[in-house]
Amino acid sequence: MNLIWRRAIGAGEILGQYVLTQLNDDEGYSPLFDQGARRKESLNSVFFQYMRPLYNLGENAQFFTNLSYHSQDSTIDLFKIRGTSIEMGINWNF
Repeated sequence: MNLIWRRAIGAGEILGQYVLTQLNDDEGYSPLFDQGARRKESLNSVFFQYMRPLYNLGENAQFFTNLSYHSQDSTIDLFKIRGTSIEMGINWNF
């Protein structure tokens, strides 16, 4: 499932995205992990981005900031993952 939301805010734009992915193995993943247990996983991801033009740096310059979070659950502990990242910068389109 993939849901996207976009909205103009001031001189810029905000984008939000949510992604849900699920995996169920019909066969065991590997005999090395939990004696070949069948794997069930779900991955939830949330992403936000804000962009706005920076005309004082040129008509192709754009400020951006990104925030993302993901959480993966699994019946095998090795595949349980959580993470957050934040990015900020300037894009120049050529």
